Amino acid sequence: MPILRLLAWLSGLLLMIVALIAVYALTFDANRYKPEITAMVKEQTGRDLDISGDIKLSFYPNIALQLGQLAVGNAKGFDDENFAEAKNARVEVQFLPLLEKQLKINEVHLQGLRLNLHRAKDGKTNWQDLLPEGSSQATADAGEAITSLLGGLVVTGVSVTDSQVNWRDDKQDKTLTLAPLNVQTGKFHPDEPVDIRLTTHLKQNQPALDVDLQLTTTAQLDENKNDFSLAKLMMQAQLPDKLDANISGNLQGKLDKEQASIPDLQADINLPGQGKLKLSGKLDANLAKQLLKLDAMQLQADLQGGALPVKSLAATAAGDLSLQMNKQQLDIAELKLGADIKAEQVPGGQLQQQASGKLSLNLESGKGLLDLSKVQFKTADQQLDGSLQVRDPLLPARVVEGKFKADQFRYPPFALQQAKLDVFMENGQVKLTPSGKLFQGAYQGTINIDTLLTPMVVRSEHKVQKLRTEELLFALTDDRLVTGALDMTAKLDSVAGDAKVFKQNLNGTLDLELNDGTIRDANFAQKTKEVVKLFEKESVNEMGEKEVAFTKLAGQWQVQQGVFHTEENTLVAPHFQIKGNGDVNIVDESLDFKLRIGEKPKADKPQGLFAPLHIFGAWKKPSYELELDVLLKEMADQEIEKQKAQLKGKFDAEKQKQIDALQQKRDEIADRLKSEVQGEQNKLEDALKNKLKSLF
Repeated sequence: MPILRLLAWLSGLLLMIVALIAVYALTFDANRYKPEITAMVKEQTGRDLDISGDIKLSFYPNIALQLGQLAVGNAKGFDDENFAEAKNARVEVQFLPLLEKQLKINEVHLQGLRLNLHRAKDGKTNWQDLLPEGSSQATADAGEAITSLLGGLVVTGVSVTDSQVNWRDDKQDKTLTLAPLNVQTGKFHPDEPVDIRLTTHLKQNQPALDVDLQLTTTAQLDENKNDFSLAKLMMQAQLPDKLDANISGNLQGKLDKEQASIPDLQADINLPGQGKLKLSGKLDANLAKQLLKLDAMQLQADLQGGALPVKSLAATAAGDLSLQMNKQQLDIAELKLGADIKAEQVPGGQLQQQASGKLSLNLESGKGLLDLSKVQFKTADQQLDGSLQVRDPLLPARVVEGKFKADQFRYPPFALQQAKLDVFMENGQVKLTPSGKLFQGAYQGTINIDTLLTPMVVRSEHKVQKLRTEELLFALTDDRLVTGALDMTAKLDSVAGDAKVFKQNLNGTLDLELNDGTIRDANFAQKTKEVVKLFEKESVNEMGEKEVAFTKLAGQWQVQQGVFHTEENTLVAPHFQIKGNGDVNIVDESLDFKLRIGEKPKADKPQGLFAPLHIFGAWKKPSYELELDVLLKEMADQEIEKQKAQLKGKFDAEKQKQIDALQQKRDEIADRLKSEVQGEQNKLEDALKNKLKSLF
């Protein structure tokens, strides 16, 4: 039958075509085309193509082209290293769809790819000559054929394994390496989304990075070949035992405008053993203008332990961030900062901080300004408000200026009323200037901290005028030991550290003068009243307390390694005085002090009788010892001096009596001799007169 003959003829023709294809596949040698291929690449790009491995072509079950080791040379003016090289490349294309003008690629596989990207100091790159700038357009027929073919392009998957990308930027002196780089995609079709998975290890010199990366997303390029998206973008970065970061969002972009945005950016960072960070906001990137913006930025940090000198730190930051990448200019408007700090060093154990302002900073030069117009520090029972400016925050010579005030600033047992605090820092030197009312007196302080030294050195000067000592001592000891108005100047040096380290390294001087005060009948006065009453009568004040008045208490102290030492502290009262010398150790909170309670000096008695009192031991519970042997010896010396004076008086009286008797005898003899001489003189005068009469 004609139909059967036709079918037989067609079957024979098909068998012949299959046989011809099989023979062609078995005898085809693609390697003979290497010279043509390398010549074409040289002509089109000016670069050398080296195909050192065999080229293999197979036709079953699909058309597959497999290349062995190959390399593409670098651009002129760059290093001799290859621009790109690969150990193996394979492309597999389905045969039957080609008959329908459809390109369906089962697999594109690259193994051992090494890509070297380089930007020179003049800004030129080693890939810009590969861009199709000024290339001739295809003919209309060829263009239609290619468009028709690519319009049905389908790639089942792309695989890149054991590869490496090197980036070198001489302009910014940066290097970056992605190795090993592995990329796996799902089915790729124009106008349809494709799944992408990437894993690699990133190493960079500045800022220094050495991190493992994983990325998954669903990518799509719209029909206009311009708009693209990376949906469900998730990236994980890991530094073993240091950092674990997860970044997610949905990215949208435009290729022609070089713009991209992530309206729902979310970053979660875990710092093992230290805490967590969380960042969110709307990210916009304009690569053409080198502009990066993060609007409605929210940053949260919960940190604890690790290198922190506090128990925990919960911090927040918010604002609109703008980064001009080519100028390295960072600006944050509507900046808001917050912190919740828990630490033993803080009164009440907790400190809350709030601040608002703006930041303008050049990341390259380090210059700029952090201007916080409103700053607040708050604890359980006090609040400090003010403003703070930091000029050139990233430079070692940064300048910090701040002004703060508070109705009350407490650091138990001290409470500074109407407090003011000025802060200034430059070149690592910090100056704090607190002032206010302290225990009803005027206080002015200066604290200088050298942060460049290790440990930091603290130098301070404190002045108080008319400070009420009864309030100070009650705050320190729960005992209103001494009342009066105190004027004091203290110059003290130490190093920064905990309380123990600070006390152990405390050195300096302290001058004090206390006027018009009293010693009350408290714990100390109880121990001394038996001695004091020898010289002064006690009185009772309006509160029913026994007290002894004094007019002045003054002295100078030397401080060395936390030990306050004085050679003489003097308290002067109307009829007695107290002189003291010894040590007060604030490191182990002890004292060893000796008092000489005695009569007030007089012109004829410069020393007078005194009673020695020894105070020693822990200052919260000191021991009192009246040195009776010294007192008795002093009293005995006084009695001996008195007896000496009495004996001397008796001796002087007897001696004077004898002198008076001799003087009386002398006067009597003189009077008698005078009388006898006068009698003889009268006789001579009478005899002379008689003789003169006989002559006349």
